[in-house]
This record gives sequence, C-alpha cells and structure tokens, in this order.
Amino acid sequence: MQEKTNNDEIDLFEFFKLIKKGFNKLGLLILKLFVFVKRNAILFIALIVVGGGLGYYLDKENSANLKSTITLQAIYNSKDFLYESIEELNWDILNRPEVASKKLNLDMDLIKNISFELKPITNIKSITEEESVYLEYLSEQDAINKEEINKAIVSNTILHSLIIYHNEGININELYQQIEKKYLVNTKLKQIHQIAISNKKNSIEAYETNIRQIDTILGNYSKKLLNNSQATSFYNSENNLNVAALLEEKKQLLDGINNLKLDIEREEGYIIPLNDAKTSQIDKSPTDHKKILLPLLLIVLFFGLKLLIFLNKKANQLQANSDD
Repeated sequence: MQEKTNNDEIDLFEFFKLIKKGFNKLGLLILKLFVFVKRNAILFIALIVVGGGLGYYLDKENSANLKSTITLQAIYNSKDFLYESIEELNWDILNRPEVASKKLNLDMDLIKNISFELKPITNIKSITEEESVYLEYLSEQDAINKEEINKAIVSNTILHSLIIYHNEGININELYQQIEKKYLVNTKLKQIHQIAISNKKNSIEAYETNIRQIDTILGNYSKKLLNNSQATSFYNSENNLNVAALLEEKKQLLDGINNLKLDIEREEGYIIPLNDAKTSQIDKSPTDHKKILLPLLLIVLFFGLKLLIFLNKKANQLQANSDD
C-alpha cells in the first residue's frame, strides 16, 4: 500500500515536471520570436508601410465604396429590354470604357469603378388567384420546381431595383439621365407607349362627352318636372327617367377619368424611375480591405522566406554531416 502511494507521488511529480518543462519551452519560443521581431523591426515597419500604402491606393482606385439604388417601373413588356440594356452597359464599361465614358459623360478614372446590377422587386400579389392555384397544383405534381415558380412570379413584376456601385464624385441622378438617353431608348416601345397614352386620352374625352350628355339629360328632365309640377316619386316610374342609374353612371365615369389621369401621370415612359437615388456605404469584409490584407501578406511572405532559408541551411548541414 505504501509502495503504491509512493508510485502515485512519483507520477504526479513527473507530471508537474513535464508541465514546467513545457512552459519553459513556450517561454523560450516567445523570447526567440520577440528577439527575431526586434532584430527585423525596421523591415517589418517598412513592409507594413509599403503594403498599407499600396493597399490604400488599390482600395481607392480599383473598387467601389458606395452603393446607390433607384427603383424602376418597367411597363408595356419592357422588362427584357431593361435587363439587356444594363448588360450592354456593363459590357461597355468592361470592354469599351472609352465608349461608356463618352455615353455617360464621365471621366475615365470614374468609369472604371462603376458597375450596375438589376434585381426584380417581387410581389406574390402580382399573379392572379387562378395562376397561383395552377402553379401550386403543378408543384404538387412535381411538374415544376420552386425555381421555375419564382421565375413565373418575377416575370409578372414591373418593379425593379437598379443598384449602382461607384465611388465619390458622381451625381447618380444625372448619371441615370445619361443612361436613359443612351441605353434605354427603344423605338418600338416608345410607339407602344405613345399609342397607349393616346388611347387613354381618347377614353377621357369620351367619358367627358358622356358626362356632358348625362348632365344635359338631367337638366332637361329637371326643367320638365318643374314645368309640369311633377316632383313626386319618379325613380321607379316606367314613364319617367331613372335618375339614380344616371347619377351612378356619372360617378363611375368620373372615377374612370381620375384613374386614367393617374395612369397617364404615372406612365411618363415605358421605363420610369420612381425615386431619386438613395446612396449608402458598402459593407466590406476584412479581406476586401487591401490596405489591411497586403501588409499581412507581405509579412507572411517574409516569414515564409525566412523559414525556407532556415530549412535549406539545416538540409545543407545534414548533407555535410552525412558526407563526413
């Protein structure tokens, strides 16, 4: 029993001895690392300054730090044309920046950091109840997947978010006006829009003509009643005018005129901006900040080079010992 206790005490002593030895090695390693950094402090500072300066320049020159958003309304089946036009604009910026610079009236140093993205603003209410039931039935029968259902919903939306990534020094509202003039021009859609607006104006004139006729009929009928002193119950009389129906029809015509005027006001074109640009700062991850990433990369490369030199030195020593 005494021997077992002594063995336990020895094992515990050895355990603490190992821990102490481990801490000593760790402390020695930290001390060596400190000496290494102190010996190469000037070089480390130079790497940080050079890497930070180069990273700052690259961050400023080669990446956008602002994001502006404009909500667009694409009507008269102009959605596909809108997306194709923005794709063309992005292609011009990447492959023909001088052309894009001239069209957008921007300097070359500003144009290279601009990019555009379109996203549909989906609304499930944009499809009818019958379409919704049919899509749900197809999904249950595995005849259509969720991605295709989303495409069907998106195809019915008329609202789209235009996202512009850029740097300071650009008036986004003026920029959109240039995009509208140079990239969003379509003769066919313009004709369709003009015809639609003309039809609505003709409908308003027709409604106004009907209202004048109703007013004339009601005015004449009122005079007739006054002349004949027949101002008693005339609404349900077969021989008299149905005034209630005419008043209801006039109300519907007035509502129709107001709705058409609102449509004309809202539909100034086939692609319409619904708001001024809203600008915000882009949230970037640490790896997106080259002024942080480049100094770290240079320091890692320096450590890697030193490690390679050390290993090569040890390999040469081993080779020399083996030759002896």
